[in-house]
Amino acid sequence: MSDATTELIVQAVIGSADGLLVARERGKSYVFLPGGHVKPGEPIEDALVWKLKEEIGASASIGQLIGVVEHGYTDDTNTIRHELNLIFTAQITGEPVSQEDHLEFLWLPLDQLPVADLRPCALKDALVANHANTFWRRWNR
Repeated sequence: MSDATTELIVQAVIGSADGLLVARERGKSYVFLPGGHVKPGEPIEDALVWKLKEEIGASASIGQLIGVVEHGYTDDTNTIRHELNLIFTAQITGEPVSQEDHLEFLWLPLDQLPVADLRPCALKDALVANHANTFWRRWNR
Protein backbone atom coordinates (compact mmCIF):
# COMPACT_ATOMS: atom_id res chain seq x y z
CA MET A 1 0.00 0.00 0.00
CA SER A 2 1.17 3.50 -0.70
CA ASP A 3 1.24 6.29 1.86
CA ALA A 4 -1.65 8.71 1.86
CA THR A 5 -2.00 12.33 2.68
CA THR A 6 -4.83 13.57 4.80
CA GLU A 7 -7.61 15.18 2.81
CA LEU A 8 -9.72 17.97 4.26
CA ILE A 9 -13.38 17.73 3.29
CA VAL A 10 -16.18 20.12 4.14
CA GLN A 11 -19.83 19.02 4.05
CA ALA A 12 -23.22 20.56 4.71
CA VAL A 13 -26.23 19.40 6.66
CA ILE A 14 -29.10 20.99 4.75
CA GLY A 15 -32.56 20.20 6.00
CA SER A 16 -36.07 21.00 4.85
CA ALA A 17 -39.57 19.71 5.40
CA ASP A 18 -38.64 17.03 2.85
CA GLY A 19 -35.71 15.73 4.92
CA LEU A 20 -31.94 15.89 4.63
CA LEU A 21 -30.28 16.83 1.34
CA VAL A 22 -27.89 14.08 0.22
CA ALA A 23 -25.83 13.42 -2.88
CA ARG A 24 -25.31 10.21 -4.78
CA GLU A 25 -22.94 9.32 -7.57
CA ARG A 26 -25.00 8.02 -10.47
CA GLY A 27 -24.96 4.23 -10.47
CA LYS A 28 -24.04 3.96 -6.77
CA SER A 29 -26.38 3.00 -3.95
CA TYR A 30 -24.77 4.94 -1.08
CA VAL A 31 -25.30 8.64 -0.36
CA PHE A 32 -23.23 11.39 1.25
CA LEU A 33 -23.64 14.99 2.30
CA PRO A 34 -23.02 17.70 -0.29
CA GLY A 35 -19.63 19.38 -0.19
CA GLY A 36 -16.13 18.41 -1.17
CA HIS A 37 -12.39 18.80 -0.86
CA VAL A 38 -10.81 21.96 0.49
CA LYS A 39 -7.91 23.23 -1.59
CA PRO A 40 -4.67 24.15 0.22
CA GLY A 41 -4.95 27.73 1.48
CA GLU A 42 -8.70 27.93 0.88
CA PRO A 43 -10.82 29.09 3.84
CA ILE A 44 -13.12 26.27 4.98
CA GLU A 45 -16.43 28.14 4.82
CA ASP A 46 -15.55 29.67 1.44
CA ALA A 47 -14.84 26.18 0.14
CA LEU A 48 -18.26 24.97 1.26
CA VAL A 49 -20.09 27.92 -0.30
CA TRP A 50 -18.20 27.35 -3.55
CA LYS A 51 -18.78 23.57 -3.55
CA LEU A 52 -22.52 23.98 -2.99
CA LYS A 53 -22.74 26.52 -5.82
CA GLU A 54 -20.67 24.23 -8.07
CA GLU A 55 -22.62 21.07 -7.24
CA ILE A 56 -26.23 22.20 -6.83
CA GLY A 57 -26.30 25.66 -8.36
CA ALA A 58 -27.59 27.30 -5.20
CA SER A 59 -26.33 30.13 -3.05
CA ALA A 60 -25.66 29.06 0.51
CA SER A 61 -25.23 30.58 3.92
CA ILE A 62 -23.08 28.59 6.28
CA GLY A 63 -24.11 28.08 9.89
CA GLN A 64 -22.37 26.34 12.76
CA LEU A 65 -19.67 23.70 12.73
CA ILE A 66 -21.55 20.72 14.18
CA GLY A 67 -18.98 17.98 13.97
CA VAL A 68 -15.78 16.42 12.71
CA VAL A 69 -15.50 12.88 11.40
CA GLU A 70 -12.16 11.22 10.74
CA HIS A 71 -12.46 8.53 8.09
CA GLY A 72 -10.20 6.26 6.13
CA TYR A 73 -10.40 3.56 3.51
CA THR A 74 -8.31 1.82 0.88
CA ASP A 75 -9.35 2.67 -2.67
CA ASP A 76 -9.36 0.52 -5.81
CA THR A 77 -5.69 1.34 -6.48
CA ASN A 78 -4.73 0.06 -3.00
CA THR A 79 -4.02 3.60 -1.80
CA ILE A 80 -4.93 4.49 1.76
CA ARG A 81 -7.28 7.48 1.86
CA HIS A 82 -7.44 9.48 5.09
CA GLU A 83 -10.05 12.22 5.49
CA LEU A 84 -11.08 14.81 8.02
CA ASN A 85 -14.71 15.71 7.32
CA LEU A 86 -15.83 19.06 8.77
CA ILE A 87 -19.62 19.17 9.02
CA PHE A 88 -21.51 22.49 9.02
CA THR A 89 -25.15 23.41 8.97
CA ALA A 90 -26.14 25.38 5.89
CA GLN A 91 -29.14 26.92 4.22
CA ILE A 92 -29.61 27.23 0.48
CA THR A 93 -31.82 29.42 -1.64
CA GLY A 94 -33.90 27.63 -4.22
CA GLU A 95 -34.21 23.96 -5.07
CA PRO A 96 -30.99 22.02 -5.56
CA VAL A 97 -30.32 21.06 -9.17
CA SER A 98 -27.26 18.95 -9.96
CA GLN A 99 -24.67 20.90 -11.93
CA GLU A 100 -22.46 17.84 -12.40
CA ASP A 101 -23.37 14.92 -14.65
CA HIS A 102 -22.01 12.29 -12.25
CA LEU A 103 -24.03 13.48 -9.22
CA GLU A 104 -27.68 13.51 -8.30
CA PHE A 105 -29.29 15.08 -5.24
CA LEU A 106 -32.29 13.91 -3.29
CA TRP A 107 -34.13 14.61 -0.07
CA LEU A 108 -33.70 11.74 2.37
CA PRO A 109 -36.66 11.56 4.78
CA LEU A 110 -35.33 11.87 8.33
CA ASP A 111 -37.10 8.69 9.41
CA GLN A 112 -35.03 6.83 6.77
CA LEU A 113 -31.69 8.14 8.03
CA PRO A 114 -31.05 5.23 10.46
CA VAL A 115 -31.30 2.67 7.64
CA ALA A 116 -29.77 4.71 4.81
CA ASP A 117 -26.31 3.90 3.46
CA LEU A 118 -24.98 7.37 4.28
CA ARG A 119 -21.19 7.53 4.24
CA PRO A 120 -19.02 7.72 6.13
CA CYS A 121 -20.95 5.49 8.53
CA ALA A 122 -19.59 7.30 11.59
CA LEU A 123 -21.18 10.50 10.29
CA LYS A 124 -24.55 8.81 9.89
CA ASP A 125 -24.28 7.36 13.39
CA ALA A 126 -23.47 10.80 14.82
CA LEU A 127 -26.40 12.42 13.03
CA VAL A 128 -28.80 9.71 14.15
CA ALA A 129 -27.54 9.63 17.75
CA ASN A 130 -27.18 13.27 18.57
CA HIS A 131 -27.54 15.71 15.71
CA ALA A 132 -28.37 18.58 18.07
CA ASN A 133 -24.93 18.58 19.74
CA THR A 134 -21.40 18.94 18.42
CA PHE A 135 -19.71 15.62 17.72
CA TRP A 136 -16.30 14.13 17.01
CA ARG A 137 -15.88 10.66 15.56
CA ARG A 138 -12.41 9.17 15.24
CA TRP A 139 -11.25 6.72 12.61
CA ASN A 140 -11.71 3.22 13.97
CA ARG A 141 -9.34 1.17 11.87
